[in-house]
Amino acid sequence: KAACKKALQLTLGLAHRPDVPLFGMSARLAKQKGFELILKSASLRSPNAQFVFLGTGDMEYQDALSAIARERPDQVAVEFAFTDLLEHRLIAGSDAILMPSLYEPCGLTQMRAQRYGAPVVGRRTGGITDTVDDGETGFLFDEFTPEAFDEAMERAMERFANRSAWKAMMRRGMACDFGWERAERQYRDVYDSAERLALAAG
Repeated sequence: KAACKKALQLTLGLAHRPDVPLFGMSARLAKQKGFELILKSASLRSPNAQFVFLGTGDMEYQDALSAIARERPDQVAVEFAFTDLLEHRLIAGSDAILMPSLYEPCGLTQMRAQRYGAPVVGRRTGGITDTVDDGETGFLFDEFTPEAFDEAMERAMERFANRSAWKAMMRRGMACDFGWERAERQYRDVYDSAERLALAAG
């Protein structure tokens, strides 16, 4: 993780700072993904964190993120030419992944992130709720507001400062099983239960 983080920082022109958390976000630049919360948040201006944004979408968000990256080149980087390879490098090099979504029917990024040892800072909605355990594998918030997002970010940064607690959270996320084998077993249990109930009812 440390080597991947350093490579990501150097590749994108960020200061090499292993002492601060690097928050990554790979998403379409759209309201659904929560960019308006991020742009209004105090966390984005923190000198004690770095941010990398990867994705394409609304020019309004692209222009705003580009302006912040120009103002704070050691702490904020943007890349709008999305590729699968870049996404893997971003998740591998980020300490945590941002998913402050307005809604998220399923979501795959939070599952990939945990596998890569990157806890998720996300809004408690849809598939994020189903796959991220608040305080155990990530940091969840409820209200779609910059203040609620910042509260979750503050908890994440406090945990990051406790290296042993952070590493334990990383390991819990990496141990999560989101494979199809597990899903198949759960579906089978539901069908078996329904069959037993039908047989018992005659």
